[in-house]
Amino acid sequence: NRELAALKLQGIQKPPSKGTTSIYFNSGSATASVAQQSKLASLRSAIEGNNNIVIELKAFTDATGNIKVNETLSKKRAAYVKNYLIKHYKLPDENITVNINPSSNAAGGISNPLDRRVDVLVTTEEL
Repeated sequence: NRELAALKLQGIQKPPSKGTTSIYFNSGSATASVAQQSKLASLRSAIEGNNNIVIELKAFTDATGNIKVNETLSKKRAAYVKNYLIKHYKLPDENITVNINPSSNAAGGISNPLDRRVDVLVTTEEL
């Protein structure tokens, strides 16, 4: 896809998929703001009471840090969201998968706030 390639050259990650809730973070932060926490709270109806729920978390950073710093930050952001979901919705740990997608500084260190996120995709596992 030419559009996606152009975004990557500009240091912009792939945008969230349709049906995904994105939790955005401030630069260098792994703690969500109150507004972003309310987005996590809005998942309650999809999660509570559903024993077959599977959640995939995809954690991203912008391209301003080096790869090691960004990887650590991605892990912390994913852990923040995962812990929130476990604490508030009593989800079993094994129902949540995590993918880390740190940016590198290869794109010239562009800071894009839309890249500082954890995407939350809620699906139901078929039995």
